Amino acid sequence: MNVYHYVFASECPSDGDQIIYGLEIRSVERIMVERIKEVCAEWPRGFQEDIAADLVKQLGGEITLRAQHQGVEIVTTLGTTSAPDNSESEGDFRKPLTTEQIDELANDECRNAAGGIYATRIYEFARAIEAAHGITMNRAALKTASARPAA
Repeated sequence: MNVYHYVFASECPSDGDQIIYGLEIRSVERIMVERIKEVCAEWPRGFQEDIAADLVKQLGGEITLRAQHQGVEIVTTLGTTSAPDNSESEGDFRKPLTTEQIDELANDECRNAAGGIYATRIYEFARAIEAAHGITMNRAALKTASARPAA
């Protein structure tokens, strides 16, 4: 589980007050901090509920957004700790990895000189693809998988 905290400001559309937001993101996926800052910067002005809905759509995970406005503490929590919803339609569909994403995973020390995947790294490569899709193994399955015979 990854937990990210970030503080940013946005203007209230109702009264023009500058609101300081405390953001917490909980996610099983890695979220680049540059991406968090980029998405938050897209909201120089907005209502907290709208900001939170957009953050969870773009970043995924479980978003908790906190702020004080006119003496009222507002806490908005949306999403789940799963990956962002990148699908175009309704339902629980996973978006396939692009060729570039697969190459990026393979290029992370899994390729041999001829461009193929090292036989000794094939499980690591498969786990990287599973992780990119938010698929995790339970502890019992992990023990079984790690007990496989060496190649």
